[in-house]
Amino acid sequence: MRLKINLETKKNSILDFNYQYYLASSLYNIIRNVDLDFANKLHEKRTFKFFTFSKLFIKNREILEEGIKILDGKVYLYLSSPLEEFIRKIIYALFESGEIKIKDLSFYVQQISLLESPKIDNEVIFKTLSPICLRTKKEINGVLKDYDLLPSDKEFKEKLIKNLKKKYESFYKTQCKYDIENIKILSWKPKRIKIKNLYFRCSEMIFKIKGDKELLKFGYECGFGEKNSMGFGMVGIGGNINGNQNKAKKDI
Repeated sequence: MRLKINLETKKNSILDFNYQYYLASSLYNIIRNVDLDFANKLHEKRTFKFFTFSKLFIKNREILEEGIKILDGKVYLYLSSPLEEFIRKIIYALFESGEIKIKDLSFYVQQISLLESPKIDNEVIFKTLSPICLRTKKEINGVLKDYDLLPSDKEFKEKLIKNLKKKYESFYKTQCKYDIENIKILSWKPKRIKIKNLYFRCSEMIFKIKGDKELLKFGYECGFGEKNSMGFGMVGIGGNINGNQNKAKKDI
């Protein structure tokens, strides 16, 4: 299931470039305010949390040295999860709160739309709505360290598939009988995003993926790669990421 959330803040507000951590924290906090037990279970999970969200889309903006100037105050984002309970909770929490705090900025909820699920076949072109984060362990100067994988790394595709199947097995609590046949990277560019005090190298990309449609649909709903609940790995169908990539089923 997927939501489009329209927000508004004061005109000409300056948004920090590294806002993802604050946005993720705010989503947890507003859920906590309406259902503490659910929020604690979600936060305490040491494995996958089965939701993701996009970057903020800002049509009228100006890039400044100190951040992104939101000229008309209007932004929107997408939020997605295969977990219906999570979608119900976040809708209720957003209406109860009425706002999302991102660092020192208040963004007020203007509209929430439940989007139609697209038809996903066995071969799809996806474009990232938030960059894909993928990590491995690598020995650097004799010390085993976390290493951020990019599409130029030979392990990237293999790790991406393994991560998706592992999430599927964790969600459905069964062995994944589906597989990915091929991933072709059509274009990509690196990004560097700060989460708390750590920087992550990640990738905005367009890729063609071929495999069992059940697994592709799960990736669409849950996100590709790691740290989905921190706003990484959300994808849209095809190259149309600005504007309405899906029709709204209904406004809530």
